[in-house]
Amino acid sequence: MNAQIFTARRRNAILMTAGAVTGLWLISGKPNASDDPNNQVSSTQIVAAARGVVDVEGGIVRISPSRDGVVAAVNVHEGAMVKAGDVLARLDDQQELLTAQISQAEFAQSQRQYQLIQLKEKSSSRQLERLRKAAAGDAVSKQSLEEASDAHASLAIELELASSARDIAQMRRDIANHQTQLMSIRSPVSGIVVRQGARVGETVSAQAMSELFSILPNTTKVIHAEIPEEFLDIMSPDMPVEIVPDSHSGVPIAGRVVRISPVLTQVKRGDSNEERSDIRTASAVIRVDGDADLHVGQRVVVKASK
Repeated sequence: MNAQIFTARRRNAILMTAGAVTGLWLISGKPNASDDPNNQVSSTQIVAAARGVVDVEGGIVRISPSRDGVVAAVNVHEGAMVKAGDVLARLDDQQELLTAQISQAEFAQSQRQYQLIQLKEKSSSRQLERLRKAAAGDAVSKQSLEEASDAHASLAIELELASSARDIAQMRRDIANHQTQLMSIRSPVSGIVVRQGARVGETVSAQAMSELFSILPNTTKVIHAEIPEEFLDIMSPDMPVEIVPDSHSGVPIAGRVVRISPVLTQVKRGDSNEERSDIRTASAVIRVDGDADLHVGQRVVVKASK
């Protein structure tokens, strides 16, 4: 019984391998003798293949506001090149600016109050020191010395309170300035604006995650590929591969496997998320060598040879 099961499994494995080889032959294309100047068939053999989609490291950056507000100005449009930190748009910030000005005035007032009490405390400290020297020679009464000591201690406490009030005012000022800065929509990366959703006068919401801009970063292009289960023993990280468009046109582009997921997932069939085939694949990331002429979102075929 075990022998029959083993024979059946082996027969199925052979059939799956034969189908995979046939699929690889169809993907790689039939050899053409005219491609070789000596009319000799190349010895390169495609041993694994996977379909994938072109992307960039980290993906397209979608920018949403961190505060609710009304768009007051739009500084860039689709196709514009931007640098990290550039202001793409600005929300109406009149209220935030007024709050920042008030908090700055309150901080300045607390700073002056602290400096005033600090002067009084220093003067009281000098006066107390003189009275202590005079009391040593019985030039002043003990009561006068105690009163001066109590006055100095009181001013020392007032100085600590003034210092705390100044620190709180400074933090409020910093918070107000930060809130004002949040009204400016800045680019987190350098790249090209591929979508502009911000319109002057429109109300945007942080909770609704209104997409104001989409930026394609100036980062290395990668391929997100799905490697069939039967090729996982062949393909491995750091393995060189060839990348060709799904249309099989153009010169193959060199690439290298960066990582392969240890988790297998079932391939979805059709548009329904509930329909799944019996094919299992592992997600992989392929790094594209050089500045390849590939477009983000383009479908490609990744081939491994030996």
